[in-house]
Amino acid sequence: ATLETVAPPTGTAAENPANWVPVFGNPSAGYPIAGYTNLIIGQCYKDSTVANSLRGFLMRHYATDYTATPALVAHAKAITDHGFIPLTKVWRDAIRNRFVLAGNAAGLNNPSTCAGIGRPL
Repeated sequence: ATLETVAPPTGTAAENPANWVPVFGNPSAGYPIAGYTNLIIGQCYKDSTVANSLRGFLMRHYATDYTATPALVAHAKAITDHGFIPLTKVWRDAIRNRFVLAGNAAGLNNPSTCAGIGRPL
């Protein structure tokens, strides 16, 4: 319940990386450590094959519907099998739309943001 009490940042608040990782105190019930993990990756890649492979992984990881295909069901199961709680659909959608899709300025390999720059091969 703790993780579901905070909505993803929007507007100018979404520009601050700290707002994407809410901090919680010790919950009154349940496991005493609750919070979000970080997946830190580069935004720009010179090799579009690398960017597209990474985007494919992130699209599965932040899928809208984990029940849509057997592969997504297996992916969601791997998350829970390792003791993690999958993000809510609202958070997955917000992360995917802002950071995964190239159409957003903060998106992976956005052509305007990443033109001519990026991690080497």
